[in-house]
Amino acid sequence: MRPRLHLLLLTLAMSATAQTGPPASKPPSLEVISVKQNNSGLNDGNVGLRADSVFAQDAPLTFVLGVAFRHQFAGGHMVGVPAWADTTRFDMVGRVAETDIPKLQHLNFEQHAEMRSALLKQILYDRFQLKTHIEVREGPVYALVAAKGSPKLKPVSDDAPKELVTPKGNHVSRGTMAVPGEIAGHIVPISSLVDTLMSAGDLDRPVIDRTGLTGKFDFSINWTPEQPSPNAGDTFVDDSLPSLFTAIQEQLGLKLEPSKGPIRTLVIDSIERPKEN
Repeated sequence: MRPRLHLLLLTLAMSATAQTGPPASKPPSLEVISVKQNNSGLNDGNVGLRADSVFAQDAPLTFVLGVAFRHQFAGGHMVGVPAWADTTRFDMVGRVAETDIPKLQHLNFEQHAEMRSALLKQILYDRFQLKTHIEVREGPVYALVAAKGSPKLKPVSDDAPKELVTPKGNHVSRGTMAVPGEIAGHIVPISSLVDTLMSAGDLDRPVIDRTGLTGKFDFSINWTPEQPSPNAGDTFVDDSLPSLFTAIQEQLGLKLEPSKGPIRTLVIDSIERPKEN
């Protein structure tokens, strides 16, 4: 697993009650965009969504790119990224018009991530002149497969109880939830587990589904992150729990196997250093 960047990824630090849901409405255009190079040397930045804006603080551009594209391109599957994008840190703020602020309110887990992604992309397209395309290439992946014996996932129907309560006491409505050291899902297909592992599992390569499982499931995985984020706030992390790989096998009856497979790769066609303002 790759070392965790000491950056606040609000996808994981959100309240455990945040859930997936319908797509957010069309995001607002940014009224004011500010980009400045950060030379503080603190190397302890964050990326997130405020009540009226999206921001990145003391963050390398590579990390901002990852958040903007919702960590779909794990394990270095972004090509054409210039060296300065990994070594130069930036402060960025994109403010929405006052009339559009309501669009940033009352977002669930999925809508929050979608809105943050869309607004960060506006900054990247406008100030960094970012142009990209996506290619599918063969490369290293983790294949999610059934371990020996039967998978321990609990099949459920659409009329299952309204919510799932995890071992840590988090309440999950229909959809998925992720906080440091815990991923859970309620009435979701196996693809939801795969997607959440890629975005919240801190893995060094993409995950593909080779379980052969169909239908919908309830699940909960609890593990000890290798390097819990120092910015995780009051989120409790139990360091007596196993690693993610062991937890998946012991708690779900599945396992992650290194393999080869098709990988969606983000190709950077052009990107420029921004002029400060």
